[in-house]
Amino acid sequence: KDETLVNYRRNPEPVPHHPERFEHQNQIMSREGLSSRHFFQLEWYGRLATIGMAYKDISRKGSSAACSIGLNNKSWGISVGTPSAICKAYHGGVEMQLPDCSPWRVGVYLDWAAGTLSFYNTTYDKAELIHTFHAKFTQPLFLLVSSVGVKILPDVPPPVCVHDHDPWDMFRGYKDCKGCNGSKAY
Repeated sequence: KDETLVNYRRNPEPVPHHPERFEHQNQIMSREGLSSRHFFQLEWYGRLATIGMAYKDISRKGSSAACSIGLNNKSWGISVGTPSAICKAYHGGVEMQLPDCSPWRVGVYLDWAAGTLSFYNTTYDKAELIHTFHAKFTQPLFLLVSSVGVKILPDVPPPVCVHDHDPWDMFRGYKDCKGCNGSKAY
């Protein structure tokens, strides 16, 4: 059973009610919350994906903004799409139009203590900053995704060092990483 892959089904199998399941939103939330430094990459499939992080207590009832990624004060996210190169950031119901981008692989870097949540285009092994949110996080954050399909990439070495340095410095050429599983950042 692959727990890193999720696909949307037009006719889903019936499942028992669960209070943590989103009632009307096609969104899925990770099981574990994060409250330190973390980097991971995911690939998405379809025409549009909204990728973000949220507090566990985000609303799951109904189909209002209270339940949607970035349309409330409990979540932060980006929407990316192809082929129309949609690229927007959302938090607190505020939509920010970003420069056109159409990544199908997205890197997410959280530095919880510093209050930064960054999204990178990591398609074709490049690493370009899409957007960074700055906030005072008060609870652990959970990955929250809405897409036809999404896969968290296992064991993909980060193109950033999440231990000692700002990831953007890593992209600009700082190569010495002192804690990424003994490997060098690329």
